[in-house]
Amino acid sequence: MASSSSFNGALAVLLAAKYCKQYPLFHWREEALPAMGRRAEKYCFRVDMMNLLQDRCGEMLLALLPSQVSLLDFQKENTLYKLKALLVTLKHPYILPVLDIYYSKEKKAVLVVQPFVSGGSLKDRIYHVTSPTQPYDVKYRLENASPLPFEEITKFSRQILEALVGLRSKGIVCDHLRSSNIVIDDGNARIAEIYTPLLAMDRYKDSRELTVSLEQHMDIDLLLFGHVLYEMATGMELLAPQPEEGVLEMLAPEIAEVLLAIFWYPDALSPPDPAPLSSSSTSSVTESKSNPPDFDDAESIVSCSNSSVNTRNKKHLFLVDLEQMLADQPLFAATEDIPPIETLFSGFRLDSSMKSTIKHSMRINASRNQAHLVHYNDQTALLRARQRAERRVYEEKEKQLQRIQQLTPSKNPSSKGNAYSSKTTPSRRQSYRSDSFRKHSQRTLARSSSSSQPSDSTSTA
Repeated sequence: MASSSSFNGALAVLLAAKYCKQYPLFHWREEALPAMGRRAEKYCFRVDMMNLLQDRCGEMLLALLPSQVSLLDFQKENTLYKLKALLVTLKHPYILPVLDIYYSKEKKAVLVVQPFVSGGSLKDRIYHVTSPTQPYDVKYRLENASPLPFEEITKFSRQILEALVGLRSKGIVCDHLRSSNIVIDDGNARIAEIYTPLLAMDRYKDSRELTVSLEQHMDIDLLLFGHVLYEMATGMELLAPQPEEGVLEMLAPEIAEVLLAIFWYPDALSPPDPAPLSSSSTSSVTESKSNPPDFDDAESIVSCSNSSVNTRNKKHLFLVDLEQMLADQPLFAATEDIPPIETLFSGFRLDSSMKSTIKHSMRINASRNQAHLVHYNDQTALLRARQRAERRVYEEKEKQLQRIQQLTPSKNPSSKGNAYSSKTTPSRRQSYRSDSFRKHSQRTLARSSSSSQPSDSTSTA
């Protein structure tokens, strides 16, 4: 299998031109958009869409990726068919539709067709970018960024959450949500790259490192929504796992309340634990099992990480109920020009093969996220163990220093009672020497007198 490094720009151009030649509805205009997005291995092209009269009726964006970035097995013949049927069916007022997806066995590449939105992304709006086709590193300079008006923040945030609610209803967790992945189409926010979680693509490393420490207590899609909301409100990306409370104090109270709940107090958004079922409700539970609600598609996905989930608690499969959050938070209730979602969207209509495709992709994503979480916990435990060991070594050194300081006075006694101390006065020193000399003389005389007595007695005899 070819590696992703073998997929380059020249290969992407050939594949995109071949696709347009194969499908006459797309007219190849030889307009490449290099480095338009953040992903280095992704190549984008803008083409014209033609009607049956071969008149230009719109612009399309072709996005090409090496198949190695996806964990799906495209060698199976039905994989592409199921994925194409699913993506084309996922139509929502706040989701940018996918018109087609194509796989090249020879080039080992995936091509996705979506409408080209000239208004650009939400990030383009924050950075006041006039031409969204510019390279990513050129158009996003910090000096050009500024917060969005409060009215736009309330509108866009509600539309994003409505899209997440619709995706959750079928078990799709949007774990690639970011401001550059949301387009502003005719004044409305729409999630663009909805195919990335369904392709089981991994997230960026820096984005994953910012959320992995909080994923045990908050849903990943809601954490990423918090990052988007923070960027809309401050004009800057959140480069830490949690925003500083000093920054939140400068924001509007409605925005600060949502960010505090997401990043600092997740229990405030978590639904209460369900009450145990009584015997009178057993029949209703049996009936609900035979006719499960829309959340049955998410059951098997979440149950792979939590096997204790009961079928009667399908709305509690996620840590936070987004519908309840939309109803409770004042930030989302302040929107007046958005019609109720029930008047715009009646739900997705998916068959069994589409549901199985969703379950397969979400299980891959959940397993990978769990692996990242386990790795993070292991690294955290290792770091804490190292810190404890270093603390013990430091404390042992401190004890040794204290013990040495306690033993030092006994080896070097103080001047009190020491005749040889430097603090002893000269008079005391002289008197001590004279006393010592006197005692020494007396001992010497005593020895000499004792030695002379035997000699005298001998002479007398």
